[in-house]
Amino acid sequence: MLVSIAEQSEAQDVRSAKLSPAVSGSPIIFGDCCGTFDAPTQPGAVGVVLCPGLLNDACTAYRSFRLIAAALAAAGYPALRFDYPGTGNAPDTTEPDHLAVWLRSVADAVDWLRDHAGVRDVVLIGFRFGALLAAAAAAGREDIVGLVLLQPFLRGRAFIRQVAIEVSMNQGGERQGAALSLLDLDLGAETQEKISALDLRRVAPAPHCGAAIFAESSSPGLSEVLASWRDSGVRVEQLGFDGLEALMRPAFMCHEPSADVGRIVGCVAALAPQQPVGGLLPVRRDTPILSLSGCVEEPLRFGPDGRLFGILCRPAPPVRMRDQAVILVNSSGNPSHGFARLAVRLARRLASNGVASFRIDFAGLGDSLAEGDAETHCFATDRTDDVRHAVDFLVEQGYGRFAIQGLCSGAYHAFHAALADGRISDLFLLNMPLFQWREGDPVEFLDHAIQSPAQFLPKLFTVDIWKRILSGELGLGERLKMQLIWCYGWAMATVRRAGALVGLDLAPGFPLRSMRTLSARARTFFVQSPGDESVAMLRQTFGDPPRAPGAVFEVMAGADHAFTAPGMQRDLADRILFALGGKISSPPAPEAAEKVTVPG
Repeated sequence: MLVSIAEQSEAQDVRSAKLSPAVSGSPIIFGDCCGTFDAPTQPGAVGVVLCPGLLNDACTAYRSFRLIAAALAAAGYPALRFDYPGTGNAPDTTEPDHLAVWLRSVADAVDWLRDHAGVRDVVLIGFRFGALLAAAAAAGREDIVGLVLLQPFLRGRAFIRQVAIEVSMNQGGERQGAALSLLDLDLGAETQEKISALDLRRVAPAPHCGAAIFAESSSPGLSEVLASWRDSGVRVEQLGFDGLEALMRPAFMCHEPSADVGRIVGCVAALAPQQPVGGLLPVRRDTPILSLSGCVEEPLRFGPDGRLFGILCRPAPPVRMRDQAVILVNSSGNPSHGFARLAVRLARRLASNGVASFRIDFAGLGDSLAEGDAETHCFATDRTDDVRHAVDFLVEQGYGRFAIQGLCSGAYHAFHAALADGRISDLFLLNMPLFQWREGDPVEFLDHAIQSPAQFLPKLFTVDIWKRILSGELGLGERLKMQLIWCYGWAMATVRRAGALVGLDLAPGFPLRSMRTLSARARTFFVQSPGDESVAMLRQTFGDPPRAPGAVFEVMAGADHAFTAPGMQRDLADRILFALGGKISSPPAPEAAEKVTVPG
């Protein structure tokens, strides 16, 4: 019964469950969506569809959603998670009414689960804007028997207001007339109007559908939703957000403890107890292939026991495929599609011009599993084996030359992977923040590690910074430590450069030694955004302007740290193509799926 949701969700604890590739999810494609299906050992009458958030919410909750789906499968519930059209790894959408497209994709996910997993009823789990979509999609459907909403937007206009604020703050977006463009979303006036009309108070599910809303705190708006749903006959309960903070944590904090997904599994079990139906689910041995205009994509598992995940993006005929393949790696804790779909857009642009790519997830990130499925650190965890396995896989596919691209922490790991693997001949390092990670340094203080005293000290004379220091939000000692490290690094680099002017090679540091090693067999392209901390780091290390063996340095005007603008991503892809010696054409953009094929 619904009154037992809180007790049952607290009692269920699967945080320590040992996950294996058998329950780590099989890639699927349905409609214009890419997804992952987690199958239980025995089929049941109830399945679960997970509806992600949009924009940054899709990245911060990605690992948690994977863990939730795997835990549901372990508890006997077939689970499907997916990317909406135009987001993540899904094809782009050319339809102007994005809301209708997204709602249709939720319905398609439910239908796929019913058709392929044999379930009769479905529970929808939604996060942030995905919770609002889940509630709207549930209205009028008799096969939706449960709703689990995680920190939902209560009204669509609140989501549009947040997008507009981020655009006005220049957070990777722009306004063109009435249209709003932010990261991987382009919201026309009609779509904004329809989203703004969404209101949880007016989208109550059918009375037979139980519901639970996990929220960080109560609010008058949430109380109105609960009252409205109860007046409609819906059994709904509000639960706290304790243990679920990881869903909203910045992606670079991927080493922190994972979400207590057992609370979600317990909630689903209370809303819709599983009913075994006997028999066995068919084992999926096929590999879905997504055919786009200009490229073909294949989601794959590779490496030891298939624990690693990647998407091979190949040119589609009549484009001639070359021998070169580019490995695109994670930045921060973001999944393989990249923040603002950077990796997706790079991959498809490269493929349309004849260059294959393999966008991969490091172990513990996205859809790749670390040993014991443990949390991993975005800098301290060694990723060289992951890249080596990716190169090995590409060799098996017949490729002979290899490049690697990474952003921020991904650039750091790409650099070290190329040092360890002599098969990599080209490096494209975007806003690489450092050459060596110091064990114990806090990730959130990274920017202070490469700020000069001239940049840092003026901040000590502001009221705001002292309020944050005295409240304990900021650690002054850590920042002063970073400044001492910066001064030491600057002094040593200055001494080495001065020695070089008089012909002395004074014990070159790790960066210069590494560049000399790489220059014998590889080219390194450092690409920075104007004003990014990486610019100061490279100048401190290699002089102003920076010079290093085998290296090219470029600051791309107009780029932000994560290269979020589609035009900037296209220009970046063209720079990579030019560096690899390819001719850049202007093929039709791979806007939407032409066809989906499944071998066998």
